[in-house]
Amino acid sequence: MSRVHRLVLPLVFPEGVHPGAGKTLSNRLILSRDGRARPVLRGTALAGALRHAYEKAGGSSSSDHFGERNIGDDGGRPSRLQVADVVLQVGSDNDVIRSHNGIDRHSGAVRRGSLFDLEALPPGSSGSAVLIYQDESDSGDSVWKLLSTLLGYVANGMTLGGKAARGIGRVGLAGDAIYRCFSLTDLTDHAAWLDEQYEWRGGTIQRSGATLTPSLGDQDHVLYLELSLSIPRGQDLLVADGQGMEHELEPQRVRHADGKEYWRLPGASLRGVVRAWISRLAARDGYTVDDRVGRYVEGLRGDGDAIAWGFDNTEHDPEQVPDCPILSLFGSAARKGRLHISDGLCAALPEHKQVRKHVAVDRITGGANDGFLFDSAVLCGDVTFPIRITVHEPSEREVQWLTRSLKALDLGLIRLGSSKAVGVVNVRVNSARGPHQEAFSELIGKDVAA
Repeated sequence: MSRVHRLVLPLVFPEGVHPGAGKTLSNRLILSRDGRARPVLRGTALAGALRHAYEKAGGSSSSDHFGERNIGDDGGRPSRLQVADVVLQVGSDNDVIRSHNGIDRHSGAVRRGSLFDLEALPPGSSGSAVLIYQDESDSGDSVWKLLSTLLGYVANGMTLGGKAARGIGRVGLAGDAIYRCFSLTDLTDHAAWLDEQYEWRGGTIQRSGATLTPSLGDQDHVLYLELSLSIPRGQDLLVADGQGMEHELEPQRVRHADGKEYWRLPGASLRGVVRAWISRLAARDGYTVDDRVGRYVEGLRGDGDAIAWGFDNTEHDPEQVPDCPILSLFGSAARKGRLHISDGLCAALPEHKQVRKHVAVDRITGGANDGFLFDSAVLCGDVTFPIRITVHEPSEREVQWLTRSLKALDLGLIRLGSSKAVGVVNVRVNSARGPHQEAFSELIGKDVAA
């Protein structure tokens, strides 16, 4: 080894992240932590995501950079790229507990076996990743290009950690990425590299070097949408999570890593209603949907396991996942989905919240049922949630389904959140780029159903 290339990436997770470490007996998914109980994103997770993105983009000879396993008599090869664990900074607040449930699209009721709690880090969590590439050649041009390409994947907003389908995990750059090449045949450079390793083991990441510009490359296989969801005048919205402190039901709120409070519209809630509507559209267009009405009528209503793996896949074989357009787009337990919908965050102001009283009325006597008086809080007024949607390798038909779903949401045919609020939102497309972006060209800057 004659050269060592080091790249420091300042990472930020705008909606938070879940670097998972399994689950407890109470069905709570917990965070990965180091020996000092600090949340960490494992270097293997980041390296795997970068390798997947590199191969997806058509990168040749990925094994030359990321290594390959031992096959037959071949001894394999180690990875030249080494990625350290990333210690994540979450501000003064503790980690966030999120509760998620699955809704049966046929009945609108909670699906059996789909409730779980999720430990996640708050929005704005950050950390510095260190990538080290060991090179035997005298010229580092190819390594510089590789690191610039990998940096471009991060700059384009890839997802890291687990449970990205819940609306978290999107990563971005929090500043300039710093690159430096150390020539180990030069005594000064070799000493600088040893000093940097010493400082690094003490918890200090050195940032000497030059700024590396990300190579965004050809992104014609990813559709990026920037939306705004707002509450119309006279309407209200409530997406609760059962963790209300003052009322029976309260809008979700989260404390940002900067200490400020935000209302949260979970990406999982929007994803669920969009998935149900696209399933309907796909069935009307003649496609065979795995979670179809015929199975529901026959009593095969399915739990969370059946929805994830496919109704007929009792052996949980990834090769037996049905050829369903919904599982292909939204993912399954065997393969990651191609559509990601981020959480929406809006600064929490007291005037956004109103309290409503509710009571159950006996249909026989017309009087109030004893013990059924409760209150809830809803959001109304000037509340706008920015939402980011990404779709990898979308087909023209999938983009049409997504466009029609957004129009249905804007018209009020699709409603969000609890029945204790109206749940109607206005949808505005702010920008669109990528394949089939022309489907949104006439909607830029206006409500999609206008």
